[in-house]
Order: sequence, then structure tokens, then C-alpha cells
Amino acid sequence: MFQSVNAQDSFFYLIGNNFNEKTSAGTTFNDELGNHFANLITSKDSIVKIKIVGPQLIYFYAMILEQQFQDGRLYVEPNDTISVTVEDNKIIIRSKRQSEKVFLDNMRTLMSYDRPPEEKFPFYNKLSQIRTLWENLFQFHQKRNEYLYQQKKILKLSDTFCDVIIHNNNILYINNLLLPFNPCSGMRDFSFLKANPALIDSLKQLKNILFVSPTFSSGYSQIYYSAVLSYIRFLAFDHLGKGDEFETLFNVVESQFPGKDRDIMLTLLMKQNINNDAIKSAFFPQYKLLCSNDYYIQQVEKAIVNPSILLKDKDILATELENGSGEKITWLQLLNDNKGRIIYIDFWASWCAGCRLEMPYFQKLQAANPKITFIRISIDSEIKKWKRANSQLNIPSNAYNYCLSPASQLAQLLSKPSIPRYTLISSDGIIVSTDTFRPNDSRIKSEFEKLQNP
Repeated sequence: MFQSVNAQDSFFYLIGNNFNEKTSAGTTFNDELGNHFANLITSKDSIVKIKIVGPQLIYFYAMILEQQFQDGRLYVEPNDTISVTVEDNKIIIRSKRQSEKVFLDNMRTLMSYDRPPEEKFPFYNKLSQIRTLWENLFQFHQKRNEYLYQQKKILKLSDTFCDVIIHNNNILYINNLLLPFNPCSGMRDFSFLKANPALIDSLKQLKNILFVSPTFSSGYSQIYYSAVLSYIRFLAFDHLGKGDEFETLFNVVESQFPGKDRDIMLTLLMKQNINNDAIKSAFFPQYKLLCSNDYYIQQVEKAIVNPSILLKDKDILATELENGSGEKITWLQLLNDNKGRIIYIDFWASWCAGCRLEMPYFQKLQAANPKITFIRISIDSEIKKWKRANSQLNIPSNAYNYCLSPASQLAQLLSKPSIPRYTLISSDGIIVSTDTFRPNDSRIKSEFEKLQNP
């Protein structure tokens, strides 16, 4: 059925059978820079050839009758074949690596970390709270690795597979350790670190795991991506809140890291912020001079959103949004309803802690600017979770509060690489920025004033 493939080419195959126009399946995975890829099969007996970077964890998903079913993670190696069929409206996955799939399914069910209430956002302001978090995480990390060692003998798991899982467990652990330094944590006072030089030294050693092998990191790359950015903020903790944060982070990476490590960290920083016009104009030229990897530079350039596509692409303009009453409106109708007005749009999600932290600031900003249209668009796959978040955050369910499917092209454009994301449109219908300042940043007020008094 297949042509012969050199194993060094690193491909695997996804075969789809019994699929029709209402059924699709595919895989999502990411490279070391957090670039998101999806390969879909939608027709009968279709074959997809997918390039990977060595042994890797991928995420499989399928949709039947427009309802998404998440099947979790799969482990693949070059030249593997995964067969996906629809039988009695159920997705059946067949692979020669069934032991690995059993392990991944069991670990997801038995070893998920249910974060206690005191460890949820908004985060910590006391060293004792952070120590409690780290102690709990360490115990959980040990349990995950112990479970792997137990199951290795029972399921006869390969050393290669175990290496991938161990590294992914390490990345997950590091990301959780660094949660207080994540921008979404809401924590701004890191003075406790100054009195704990030993703690600082131990956290600095995390780089020996973070940068050991980006290839292994790809299976959990969104977590890897988050861990690296949190690590950068940790390194800059003594300077945060003293001037422009991006400039501080950029300078810390440039001054403290050489070679490929610096290239990766600067690339993730730029990719995260490239659609902020001020950052793009001030730092992108400098980044291109510092980065020695052309692929990395190309990926940052690909992350730049062309604002005109949001106003001209027919499919994007026809994208439907749903309000709390179940009524639907297209993106084009929403724009037309607000012609002649300045529009400030918050792209968020019910599960996004950073988005939730911004909500009180959004509401204050809205109250102070009645001549500006404020719109909330939540990128949620489940309406119930979105409605529950609205209730928890005291968000009115009336006009200009919508839910948007994560699978839509509009969501894909404006939620990558991360949310919350804020779009600003002028009264004459020009998209000023697809990544403007957040509500808690005082600079957004200046942006409003510029548009109101051109």
C-alpha cells in the first residue's frame, strides 16, 4: 500500500476508512517552537503521510457529526502506521504500539493532578504557599515516574518510549514549578527570592533539563513553550515591574544565553509578541541579527497576522458566533453592527487563568469608555463551560459576549500562540492591532485617545 520510505525521513502514516463528509479524524502535534500542525483525513480510504521529529507523542482527535471527540495521546516512531475507522459511530484506532497507548490512557486516567483550591489562580503571595505547591508537585512527579517504571515491565515498554515519557514528565514538572513566574499567575512581588539565594541557584539549574533535547519536548510542546517563557521571567524577576517587561525579558536572554539556547528563547519571546506593532518594530530587526537559525526566523514571520484577512476573507467573515441565548451572528454582521465606532475585542477562554485575571480590568475599562464598543469572544468548545465562566466572573450574557468554536479559522488566527489576545479596530474600520495592550496596561488608554482624537 505504501511506497518505501527512508527511516531518516521521519514519517508516519494515518489511514482513514469508512469516513464521509460528516466524519473526520486527524492528529495535532507541534515542533520545538510550539508550531501547531494538524493533518486531517475526511474521505474513505484516505492516507496521510505526516512528518515528525523522531519518536514523538502526538494528539489524536476525531469528529463525528460535527461533535469533537478527544482520544488523547499516541506514541509514534518513523514508518509507523495508524489505522482509524468509524464503526457504529465510534472511532476505532489500531496501531502496532497498543502497549504504549494503554499506558498513556491509564496514566491520563490514574495519574492526573487534581490541583487543590489553594493552588489555583490567582496565585501566591507568600513563600510558604509556594513551598507547599512545590512539595505537592514533587510528590506527584515521583508517583508518575514510579508508575512508568512499574508499567514498563508489565507492558514491556521500550527504552525509547520510556525516555520520551520521562522527559515529558520532567517538562510538565518544571512548568508547574515555574507557575508562580507564569504571566498568568498574577504574581508580581518576587522579593522573597532575594532572601533565598540557594533557591535561586536550584531554579537556575532547570535549564539543564529544559534545553537537553527540544526533540523530546515536542510531545508536550505547549507545556514546554510555557515552561521556557516562565523560566525567562524567573531569570528577570529582580527587574520585573521596572520598565517595559518585554524589553527586560529580551535583554536578559540576550545577555545570559549563548548559541542555540538563546535562539530558542528569543524566538519564543518574539513569536509570543510579534503581532504587537510596537514590539515588532522595536525588536524584530534586532532579533533577526541575533538569531542564527533561519528556520526560527521564518516561523516568527509566519506568526505575523495580516489584519486585512480578517476583513476580506469570505470564510472568516462568515464565521458564526453564539451568544448566551443561543442566537448566532456572523463575524461580518458583528463588524457591520459597529461601523463608525472604535472596537476593543477580548479573545479569551473559560479555561484560561490569565484571561480571567484580566476581566475586572476589562470591565473597568469598559465603564470608563462608553463611546467604545467592548466585545468578549470566548474560544470554547463547550458552551456549558463558557456559560459557567460567565456566571463566575459576573459577565453579562447580553450583547457583545460570544462563544467561538476553537476549530474556526478566526479562532486559529487570533488565539495563537496564546490568549488572552486583544484586537483594536478604529472607527473607520481599520484594524489597528491584532495584539494590542491588555486592559491592565495603562498604555491602552493612550491608544484609545489617539483613535478618539486623530
